[in-house]
Amino acid sequence: PRAQPDPEQADTFTAGVVWTPDMFEGTFKNWIFSLDYYDIEVKDYIGTFAPQEILDGCYTFGDLSKCDSIVREFGALTLPQSGLQTFTTNLDYLKVEGMEFAFSFGAGLGDYGDLTFSGNYNLYFTNESKADATTPVLDCLGYYGASCGNPLPESRFIQRTTWNWGNFEASYLWQYLGSTEIEPAQKDGTYPKFRSIGSENYFDLYFGYTMFENVKLSLNIQNVFDVDPPVVGNEAGTTASNSGNT
Repeated sequence: PRAQPDPEQADTFTAGVVWTPDMFEGTFKNWIFSLDYYDIEVKDYIGTFAPQEILDGCYTFGDLSKCDSIVREFGALTLPQSGLQTFTTNLDYLKVEGMEFAFSFGAGLGDYGDLTFSGNYNLYFTNESKADATTPVLDCLGYYGASCGNPLPESRFIQRTTWNWGNFEASYLWQYLGSTEIEPAQKDGTYPKFRSIGSENYFDLYFGYTMFENVKLSLNIQNVFDVDPPVVGNEAGTTASNSGNT
């Protein structure tokens, strides 16, 4: 039986400021601005080797432990099936760093209710990991692929505006995702049109009406402008993060 992973250990640093000014009184109210910085490094983080890390470790760096994870014979009742063994274990480290800016405020509309505005802007500086001493650092900031998984843009923005008027409520959600590229290790073997994903904006709508104390009708419309997911081919990632070649 394989050894159980040891607990993770993290070094975490965070710092932030919050500002609640009184501006434009009579029209706008409840202003809140916040800015936060974080730097988190998790040592001995629990995870699995990426398939490409196993293959590179064996065939490029000659790491016998990686070669032992490559099973070439067919499976049986007591033998694993051919493929790569990616058991959960302690990996070297995972490091993330970034900043987040958030805001919210309200506006009165008199007899027509009130509006609430809120938003978050995230700027990522670092997102990297290292599986072990012989495996190169995996930088996933701004990339997607078989090792990094889902796209991780360097910046993203979420903004919501809500209108409350008696028993009626309506809101929209605006999501912005920055552009990303295929992992450098996969670039040469990827069709040129599949090597990048441009920035995109998504909009959702919500409507709600409270009929009685315990009865509320609601309607949600996601992706109002029907933005199609980008096609990146079936080599861009695993099935979990790249279903249907998108």
